[in-house]
Amino acid sequence: MSNYKLSIVAAVYNLEKYLPRCLDALVNQTLQEIEILCVDDGSTDSAPQIIDEYAKKYPNKVKAFHKTNGGEFTTRNYGLERATGEYVTFVDTDDYVEKTWAEKLYNVAKENDADMAVCGFERIDLNTNKISEYKSFLLLPEKVRFLSSETAPGHIQTTIRPLLYFPVKVYHLPLQRIKL
Repeated sequence: MSNYKLSIVAAVYNLEKYLPRCLDALVNQTLQEIEILCVDDGSTDSAPQIIDEYAKKYPNKVKAFHKTNGGEFTTRNYGLERATGEYVTFVDTDDYVEKTWAEKLYNVAKENDADMAVCGFERIDLNTNKISEYKSFLLLPEKVRFLSSETAPGHIQTTIRPLLYFPVKVYHLPLQRIKL
């Protein structure tokens, strides 16, 4: 049995410029029982070395994987197959999240016995530093139960028990792992 409450799959491809900020945000989460699975999809910049450095610096938290280029979905599935947490989420490595992001999403999912939690995100224009708030819109079956919770800042995420974790409206659905 895993001791991780949350597995965070970070798909990496040629994002050396943004990767340290993303990984710093993840390793400093207030939720301590997390594993960060960095899956390099054949990057040609220094991203593979960066994730190796983080795995060495945070051996109990960061795991580095390297695979040949196959695209975003194969990279996410690669991480998903290796995730051991109670919940799983995905983060794009050109994004970063607030320090309490994982804790808020995990707690709202647990408190509501939910299979999935979803939140919105903010988009920051790197040229102007202007912030735009985005809401998440999901098409779900009519009988889905919506539970309100505090909006958690950060990029849009999904958390599905036992395998996906997206964060702030909570949807109670029985979901299963699906292999593509």
